[in-house]
Amino acid sequence: MAASTTSSPASTGPIGTSPFARSCQYDRQELAVFDEANNHWQNADQILAIGDVDGPLDTDGTAEVAGYPDLLMKEGNFLWLYFGSASFYLDDAREPVLVGSGSWSSYDLAAPGDRTGNGHVDLLARHRTNGELRLYAGTGPSGEGLGSGPQSTVIGSGWTRSHRPLVTAVPDAGSDNKTDVFATGGDDKFYLYPNISGSGVAVGTQGWLDFQALS
Repeated sequence: MAASTTSSPASTGPIGTSPFARSCQYDRQELAVFDEANNHWQNADQILAIGDVDGPLDTDGTAEVAGYPDLLMKEGNFLWLYFGSASFYLDDAREPVLVGSGSWSSYDLAAPGDRTGNGHVDLLARHRTNGELRLYAGTGPSGEGLGSGPQSTVIGSGWTRSHRPLVTAVPDAGSDNKTDVFATGGDDKFYLYPNISGSGVAVGTQGWLDFQALS
């Protein structure tokens, strides 16, 4: 996860001149909105690529518009869902949806994919101070369930910022088809939580407190 300055077999030189690094630098695409009133990321403190919440759009069972990855944006105590589109305008096909309001400024978010297996992507949220790890089960194409407190489930404890400074989720880092979590530790180690359970397995031994983000 740390940047490297050595050559890879597929590169033509140091990482700064490899075709992959150049792609990251020059082939990026700006995401925007048509209506400036829909711009909620100016004050956002976290932007999360959560997956395709609404899926392909269809009226007769056949997809007329392909599905695109969507974004969750945490703006203070508000949680906004933006729908991706071919035009790269996040309010093109649909207006953004306010899926949560309340105490979201106290949470860090992670995208576990479809953790519940109901065909909708879900959300993990870690409370920075009380250490609760909550699962918000997605239930619909407009972000239903992703920001609803009553529908969330506490699936872990002890996930405070001091104990686990950085947290990220992946749909499956192993082969059991279940969500896994990576986290840095207050002890400077790097931890893997298979299936988001147990006390974690240290897979990195030192230097992890120097990292500022995981993705």
